[in-house]
Amino acid sequence: MKIKSAILCLMLCANIGFAQKNIGTHLAGNESKGDKLFYLFSYDEALSAYQAALTKNPEEDRIELKVAETYRLLNKPEEASSYYAKVIDNEEIIAPIQKLHYAQTLSASGKYDDAKVWYNAYKQAASTDTRSDRHIERIENLSDLFKDSLTYFVDKLEINSIQADFSPAYYKDGIVFVSSREPEKGLSPVFNWNKSHFLDMYYSVEHEDGSSAKPVLFHKNINTKLHEGPTVFYEDDLKMIFTRNNLTDGEQRESSDGITKLKLYASERANEKESWSEPVELPFNGEEYSVGHPSITSDGKILYFVSDKPGGFGGTDIYRSEWKDGTWSAPENLGNEINTEGNEMFPFYHHQGVLFFSSNGHGGLGGLDVFEVKLSDDTNIVNLGYPINTQGDDFGLIMSHDGQSGYLSSNRKGGAGDDDIYHFRIQHEILDVLVYDEETGEMLYASAVQLLEGKTTTSISKTNPAGEVNFQVNPKKSYALLVSKTGYESAEILVDTDQLQLDDFLTIRIPLTRDKTPIASDGVAITPLTTPVKRFVFDGTELVAHDATAEESVSSVNAVNTVLKPIKYYHVVNPSGTFQDFAEESGELLILKENKFSNKSENTVVLPVQVPDNHKRSKIIQNELKAMGYSVAYIEINSIYYDFNKSLIRNDASAELDELINVMVDHPELKVNLSAHTDSRGSHTYNDKLAKRRVLSAKAYLEQEGISAARIVTSQHGEKKVLNGCKDSIRCEEYQHQQNRRTEIKLLFE
Repeated sequence: MKIKSAILCLMLCANIGFAQKNIGTHLAGNESKGDKLFYLFSYDEALSAYQAALTKNPEEDRIELKVAETYRLLNKPEEASSYYAKVIDNEEIIAPIQKLHYAQTLSASGKYDDAKVWYNAYKQAASTDTRSDRHIERIENLSDLFKDSLTYFVDKLEINSIQADFSPAYYKDGIVFVSSREPEKGLSPVFNWNKSHFLDMYYSVEHEDGSSAKPVLFHKNINTKLHEGPTVFYEDDLKMIFTRNNLTDGEQRESSDGITKLKLYASERANEKESWSEPVELPFNGEEYSVGHPSITSDGKILYFVSDKPGGFGGTDIYRSEWKDGTWSAPENLGNEINTEGNEMFPFYHHQGVLFFSSNGHGGLGGLDVFEVKLSDDTNIVNLGYPINTQGDDFGLIMSHDGQSGYLSSNRKGGAGDDDIYHFRIQHEILDVLVYDEETGEMLYASAVQLLEGKTTTSISKTNPAGEVNFQVNPKKSYALLVSKTGYESAEILVDTDQLQLDDFLTIRIPLTRDKTPIASDGVAITPLTTPVKRFVFDGTELVAHDATAEESVSSVNAVNTVLKPIKYYHVVNPSGTFQDFAEESGELLILKENKFSNKSENTVVLPVQVPDNHKRSKIIQNELKAMGYSVAYIEINSIYYDFNKSLIRNDASAELDELINVMVDHPELKVNLSAHTDSRGSHTYNDKLAKRRVLSAKAYLEQEGISAARIVTSQHGEKKVLNGCKDSIRCEEYQHQQNRRTEIKLLFE
C-alpha cells in the first residue's frame, strides 16, 4: 500500500532485524516464500514470489487470492480487483472480509455498480458491520459528491518527489510534511513494505507568489533512522507533537508480535533560536498498539489523534485528550458516529469547531475520502466530494485560519509519484448588499448587516457611504441577512445560494422602511426594535416579501388540502407520565418505539384503523386514547402551496412548516423529504427551474429555524406530476392549477 499506507493502518513493521529472518525463505517453495514475506510485511517481494508460484499453477485460486490481497495492500486496486474477480465465487477459500475488500477495490477503480453488488454480498455475510450500508448509500447518491466541483481549485505542488510526500502541517512561513524521498547526504535504511526509504519530516517555505521553496530536512533532534511524522505545531510554533516509531532510550522497541508500533512524542523550544528539546513520550502511548496523527486546538488544550488501541470501533479510531494539571488526560474515543468499523485517521481541528478527517468506512468515491464534522453535531458527517476526494486515497487535509485555502495529500492519478501534496482554495461567491431608503431611494450609510449561516452569525459589517457592504459566501450553503439602522424597520432576507453556484458576483438591493416608532427629543427611539419586522426571500433574481399572499390562493387553501392526505402526528402521554409518539401517512399507522418509528404495533395500544373518513378516524383515535387515561396532543402537517410563478413561503405555508419544525426538533432522528411541483403553465424548462426555487425556499426556511441540511432531502419535478389532469392544453380553473403548485412533505421514518 506504499509507505503511506503503512502509516494509514498504523501497523508498521519498520523492523530492520527482519532481514536475518528472511534468509530462510529462499530455501522454501515460491508460495511458502511469499507467505513468509507477506507475514513480514515485505509485500513487493511477496508479490514476486506469488507470481512465480502462479507460473507453475496458473489457475490455483488459493494463490490468486493471495496475489489479490497483496496488490490491495500495495494500493493497486485495479490489479487487485482483477484477481479477486477470478476467485470471489469460490466459497471454500473466500472469507466475508474479502468480499468487502473486493468491493473496496472495485469502488477505488470507479466500478461503482459492481462495487454495490459486493457491498451487498458483504452485508449479507456480516450484517452487523455498518460499512456496507454507508458505502451503498453513497453509491446510490454519487452525484451529490460532484455538486461542489466548481467550489474548489486543486493544484499539485512542485515540491513533490517520485516517492511518498504527504500529511502537511502549518509551520512558520510554510509547511512541514512527511516524505520517503532519499536524503541528499548518505544512504537511509529501506522499509521492507515496498523498499521505500524511511519517513522523515521536511520543511518548505511558501513564497509571496505562492510557490514553495526547495524542501530541507527538519531538525536533527526530530528525524531519526526510523519513521517520523505526521506532526502538529502550536503556541507560536514553539511546541510540537509528532509521530515516531517506538524509540526508547535510543533503542527500537517491538511489540509482542514483532512490530515496531507508533507513538506520539512532544518537543519544544524557548524561542526560534533554540534547538528542539529531546522528544518526550506522551503518557497514553502503548507498547502493543500504535498512536499517531496529532492535531491540536489553537489554545493547546485538546489533542486529537489516531490509535488502533483495543476497545475501539474499527481498525483505527480518532481519540481526544485534554491537557489538565500539566499532563494529558486518558484518551476518549470520539464515538461511533465519527468512528466506523473501518479506518478513521489524519484528523485536523479547525478553530471554527470543525474536525476534518479521512476514512474508508463512511463511504465515498474510493479509498480514503476526506470528511468534515462540526463537533457540536457529530451526527452530520459530510463527505467533501470531488475534487477534494477522488477514486484514490485522499487524506491529511489542513485548512487555513480563514477557511479559504489549505493543503491535502492524495495518490490520485496525474501526480508526481506515490502520494503527493496539493494546495486547494475555495472559490467564494461575492454577496454584494446595497441598502437604501424605500421611499427616497437614498443609499443608507452605516446600516448594520449581519450574515448568518443557519442561526450562527458569521460576519457583521456596516455599509459604506454608498450604502454597500459585501461578503464572501460559499455557493453550497444557505444564508440569511439581518439588516438594521436607527430610524428604520429592520429586515430579514433568506438567501439560498445553491442555485447560484455558477455566478461569481451576486447583488441584493434591500429597501428599508422608515420606522413609525415615536422618537424622543434626543433622537433615540422610545421603544427600539430588537427583532426584524419585515421578512423577504431572495430567489436569485428578486426580493419578495415573505408574507405576500394572493387573495385567490387563500380562498382555495381548504380545497387544495383535500387533494393530498396530510401527515397526522400524535404526542401521547400515558398515565405513568412517560410519552410515546406516533404518526400516520396515507392511512398507515407508524408507532414510535425506542426512538425509532415503525409500523409494527406489538405491545402497543390497539387503535382503530378501518375508519374511512380521515377526519373522523383521527378523532376516534384521540377519544379512545383519552378514555384509557392518556393525554393526546394532535397536529396535522399538510403540503405547502405557492402563488402563481412565485417561490416565496406564504403565511399558510409557514404555518405548516412551523408544525413540521416542532416535530423535527422533538425527534432529531427524523428526516424530511420535500418534493416540489408546478402547474403546467409555462415551458418544461422554466417549470423545472421554478420547482427548484420552490423547494430551496422551503429548505431555507427549515434551515433558518435550526433544522440541519443533512436532515432535508429535496427533489423537484416541475410539471411532470400534476394531480388533477391539468396538463398542457387542458383548460382548468385557477384553484385546480393551485393544487399543483405545491411542495409535498413526507417524514422519513427509519
